[in-house]
Parts: sequence; C-alpha cells; structure tokens
Amino acid sequence: MDPIEYTTPSGHKVFIKPKLTFGQFRQIARIQVSSYTLDPATKKMSYDGGSIYNAEDYAFKCLVTKIVDNTGKEYTSELLNVINEWDKVDGDYIYEKINEATKGSTITPELKKK
Repeated sequence: MDPIEYTTPSGHKVFIKPKLTFGQFRQIARIQVSSYTLDPATKKMSYDGGSIYNAEDYAFKCLVTKIVDNTGKEYTSELLNVINEWDKVDGDYIYEKINEATKGSTITPELKKK
C-alpha cells in the first residue's frame, strides 16, 4: 500500500504507510512483553514503561517513509532524528497517526466470521 501524506500543524509533510506487516506487528508485541517481570515470591508483575516508547519508535521506523519539512527539504533517512528537532505539537501529531496505524486486533471482523 502506498504511504499516506499527513501535514503537521507547522506544515511538515510526513508520509506514513497505513499498516504494519504481520512480522512488524509481532516485533512490537515482543518489545512490549519483554519488559514484564514476575516476582516469584509475591507473584506480582511489573512493567518497564519505557518499552512503550521503544515500541512506538520501532513502529515509526517501520511506517514513516519520507519527510518534507516546512522549508521544502526532503528527508528519507534518519527520520526519527528529524522529528526529534520539531515542536512537540508536530511530533505528537505524527505519533498519533502512527498509533492509529498500529492499534487493533490482528483478527479482522471478516476472519472472526469464518
């Protein structure tokens, strides 16, 4: 599928694939569950919240294909470094779009019917 062009509040254009592959989705799940630990004595689970950011950054690297900043300069590599220099509102906007693309069950309603 072709990337979808999104424009941030400051006018940066970001091209994002509409979905992850199955393998990419599974890797995100691995990143998230790898941070769980179980205390055998208390049987309590704990979770490293930083894994959420690691999973989001992995999804970013999988989904974002190109950036054209608001001056017209085009970027096709080191894209995470590019947005890390932007205003928070622009970064939040892009991660909102990435999170939309990565949410949801792997079982579609059509598959549930079969």
